Amino acid sequence: MSGGGELVGIGNEQRELLRGLSSDLQTAESRLFTQVESTFKWLMATLWASNGGALLATIGAQEFAQKLGLLPFVCFAVGLVLSLIMGLINLLYCSRSMLPITELKNLFVIGSTVGDFDPDDVQPLVDRINRSTIFKWPLWASGIGSLVLLVIGAATAAVRIWA
Repeated sequence: MSGGGELVGIGNEQRELLRGLSSDLQTAESRLFTQVESTFKWLMATLWASNGGALLATIGAQEFAQKLGLLPFVCFAVGLVLSLIMGLINLLYCSRSMLPITELKNLFVIGSTVGDFDPDDVQPLVDRINRSTIFKWPLWASGIGSLVLLVIGAATAAVRIWA
């Protein structure tokens, strides 16, 4: 990969620095991936199962159909869809951010082992990582929206049934 600059032959000090940076990025990348993967699986499964179960319960609650009305049903259905949207946005976010992180780490690994390094290659990768953060807000919004709709639907159903 060449960002337009010239490859710079680097000394042992710079190689050690690049080796350390690549090691730190590898550790951060692994920790981030593991944390995001396990937390995301749990969160998405919880939102999906909760909204889906509540949706099925409202569909099957024929004796309460008059009292429930449509609001809980709509809240649970939209919450279920938002949990799925959250999963899709997460895939986009991870693919957009993990690839440049891996490329940056590899750039440092190559520089530290071969000794050729083009500093101009770093900033475009950092820019790609920064641009991937655009997916964070829709990711959070869809997850929070799913949770809020679950709470609203459950509260509405409870009030209407026991009122």
